[in-house]
Amino acid sequence: MSSEIDGILKNLATIPGVTGWMVLKMNGLPYKTSLREAESVHYAGLVSEFVKKAKTTLENSLLPGAISQIRVRSHKNEIIIVPDNDFILVAIQDAAIPA
Repeated sequence: MSSEIDGILKNLATIPGVTGWMVLKMNGLPYKTSLREAESVHYAGLVSEFVKKAKTTLENSLLPGAISQIRVRSHKNEIIIVPDNDFILVAIQDAAIPA
């Protein structure tokens, strides 16, 4: 991963409301993260499986195409998932703080 991407990840952590981020390999393993190891492994498995199912659902639907972004929001947090060919970027932010 280039230093430019490392800079982007550092900037991501400074955005108000962002509580954590992860970069996952497509196989679901954490590559880089700002979260604790146990948290990263737990969420990485859930997110990678979720992305696989979302891709399969789209491929089998009337709206085939690449997923550019998935956003899941609860009262407490919002999880933003950006899958790419090789990696998945996950950002977690506090839903109470406006973007």
